[in-house]
Amino acid sequence: MPDYNLFGLSPRSFEQLIQALSAKIIGPDVVIFGDGPDGAREATFSGKLNYPSTQAPWDGDGIVQAKFLQRSSGNLKQDAGWLLKQLAEEMKKFSRRGSKSKKKRAVPEYYIMATNVTLSPKAESGGKDRVDVALRQYQRNLGWKAYDVWDSDKISRLLDGQRDIATTYAAWITAGDVLEAVISALKPKRSDFHDVMFTFLQKELLAAQYANLRQAGHTDQERVALSRVFVDLPVSERQWLDPPEEGKGAHAVSNFVAHLLREGSCRLSETESGRLLYGDLSRYFVKGSAFSALSKRYFVDRLSESKVELSTVEFEKLAAGLFDEEKESHNLSKHLFIGSAGIGKPGFSTWISGIGAGGPRSGRIVLLGGPGQGKTTVGQFACQVYRASILKAAERGVVREVREALRLIRQQCGQSVPVPSGRRYPLHIDLKALAAFLSRHDVNNAPSLLEFIRVRISQRVCAEVSNEDLKLWLKEYPWFIVFDGLDEVPATGNREGTMQCINEFMVDADALDADILILATCRPQSYAKEFDEKHYRHLWLVPLSEARALDYGNRLLTVRHAAGTDLETYKTRLATAAKTPATARLMRSPLQVTIMAALVERVGLPPEQRWSLFSEYYRVIYDRETERGTKWSVALRDYRTDVDLIHRHIGFLVHKQSEAAAGVETSLARIFHSRIEQRSGESVRRLEITEPNENATHRFLCHRL
Repeated sequence: MPDYNLFGLSPRSFEQLIQALSAKIIGPDVVIFGDGPDGAREATFSGKLNYPSTQAPWDGDGIVQAKFLQRSSGNLKQDAGWLLKQLAEEMKKFSRRGSKSKKKRAVPEYYIMATNVTLSPKAESGGKDRVDVALRQYQRNLGWKAYDVWDSDKISRLLDGQRDIATTYAAWITAGDVLEAVISALKPKRSDFHDVMFTFLQKELLAAQYANLRQAGHTDQERVALSRVFVDLPVSERQWLDPPEEGKGAHAVSNFVAHLLREGSCRLSETESGRLLYGDLSRYFVKGSAFSALSKRYFVDRLSESKVELSTVEFEKLAAGLFDEEKESHNLSKHLFIGSAGIGKPGFSTWISGIGAGGPRSGRIVLLGGPGQGKTTVGQFACQVYRASILKAAERGVVREVREALRLIRQQCGQSVPVPSGRRYPLHIDLKALAAFLSRHDVNNAPSLLEFIRVRISQRVCAEVSNEDLKLWLKEYPWFIVFDGLDEVPATGNREGTMQCINEFMVDADALDADILILATCRPQSYAKEFDEKHYRHLWLVPLSEARALDYGNRLLTVRHAAGTDLETYKTRLATAAKTPATARLMRSPLQVTIMAALVERVGLPPEQRWSLFSEYYRVIYDRETERGTKWSVALRDYRTDVDLIHRHIGFLVHKQSEAAAGVETSLARIFHSRIEQRSGESVRRLEITEPNENATHRFLCHRL
């Protein structure tokens, strides 16, 4: 019997695990309920069961309730005390059997409490006996027929008997080398498949361990570990031109990698993301049957808790509108979805009206941000965190260089970035490389994304991997995929074919019921919503506040000058730049802060050297864009004199307008775009760019200058 680490789950993934076990152990008619105010997931069952045994079956209405302890105290007595307190709070929500109270929930006949807490078997003072005494008292008070407790030990034994569920949740509950445990159970065709995938992880981790400072004016010799300077970046559901006040309003700012890892803590397969809101209720509305009274009561309770008023009578009207009583069976999938909307969130009103699912699927995110805002970096670091979570548990095979890199990543995790719950297998896909790969093949015989991944892994580890083994791995183990840099794939560079390849892969993945966390990145000015908003949540990177900018800048300076005598001088200069209006606008993105950190080392104290700062900043940004290898890079390289002229002219207008406005800051992009319109594209025509590319050119120059 293997050891299971149930504390490796998140609250949501623990609830998902209990749901899966309930359906197998209790029966397929278990009805799954959505999140309540306390975050616990519940399931109800009704009728005659084969549980707890065929000799003594339960017959009636019951519920399963999950209580998850995030982190054990290390003291079994203290953990049991936490569980008893949670149980007492939950029991307050029930009314006595026969009570007509409308403010409390209906009492079940049977009650199962599932928890990841380990209950000591010690007589009387142990957790098992203490919890049993409490439940017997609640049974007398509330009139239960019977109850049961699934503690950590019992859940482990249930998992021993349900190996398919144990394998499905292996990334969360495996105590040691998860790759070895899962791959040995899968039995792939290649006997050393574990070694191949393990080696690939190590090589990818080493290749991505350094921050790319060369684009910000540093030399290639200045190698800085990304994990030593990484700070989580703010995101919002809307675009901001200036740093917003964080944590307030409907568009609150959050740390992106932390948010991403929380999304990845749950199972994200098609069956989970498309699960009916309260289970498949259609079985309760077949001809001649009725929705169980307890399930109906819980249904109404949950709606009320979500501030959606729906009485039992109204529920019956809703049901009548959703079902055709003349048919033998009914499909609610067009009406009741969890999706990522959930109870009480945007999209639920759409569900209530029976129109369909509301909101994109969980675990599918598009990250939008301008040049240098850190889109690639956050995806890179999230991959590193997932790689580290798999590699650090391995008992053998980790090389010395990887152990050092893991040490640095572990130091970062638990501070601004949480330790991931669930060890997803990460794959970072450069979309420009994917587009080039697809372009080498005939359009009618284009390879799949899985083939691209297979070739990349095979080349990286010098060992041939089969599509069959990769498909098996995709089916049975959770993945994290980053589709990075859609903006670097122009329409003339097989952008349509690249998106078709990705969409076909997602269809294949859903057919396998694969569990995948998706992150796609793009610049907004070249984004045409290729990732459908109906399926992907879109987030915007937010300009850095002064505090966030200095946090990152000081980390960078500390790493580069840890043993030097000038560190405090450079930090003081950077702080001055952050507080000076003229230079503060050049510290709104990680790239800008990196450039400013290099400039205060070489140029001096702003704003005395303001011209040098702006001139150097412009040069670094220009060189960065020229080297990116896009179609715009060619224009920037061939028409530098013209672009310099445009920049100087617009800079003069910005300065003039700012003085006229008594110091009010002016957006370069707004003035530039307005001036281009007034001059009928005169400056752009100097670049010999004509319609229909003129509008795209306006957007391009605005966002890059």
